[in-house]
Amino acid sequence: MSITGVSQSLPTSTWSAAAQQRNDAFNALDKALGSGDLAGAQTALANVQKLAPQNGNADDPFQKDLASLSSALQSGDLSSAQSTFSTMKQAMSAHRGHHRPPGPPPSGGPPPTDGSTSSTAASATGGLDITA
Repeated sequence: MSITGVSQSLPTSTWSAAAQQRNDAFNALDKALGSGDLAGAQTALANVQKLAPQNGNADDPFQKDLASLSSALQSGDLSSAQSTFSTMKQAMSAHRGHHRPPGPPPSGGPPPTDGSTSSTAASATGGLDITA
């Protein structure tokens, strides 16, 4: 008797829903910053911060970038916020796939066998995949 299917499906589906929410929040932030919508960017950042994994590490570069982004938006410095967010996107792209949980990629397909990561989530969300 095996319960492997049960133990794998719940964490993966829960992870996929959370990952999709984070992707949606980041895409909303990307769109607001790209269009120069300061109020929209502030609202989107609040959602990103709410959904971001909290690891309790004050030295975490992602948390530092979120704090810098928040500071820039609070002070109304849209240019700095856009620059910080651009740097964050580059860092996330560089590290994509390094911290994925076991199981199928968000597309629901089989995991890559060549060491690469799935780009389905990135293409479905306009190119930004923050699940890494």
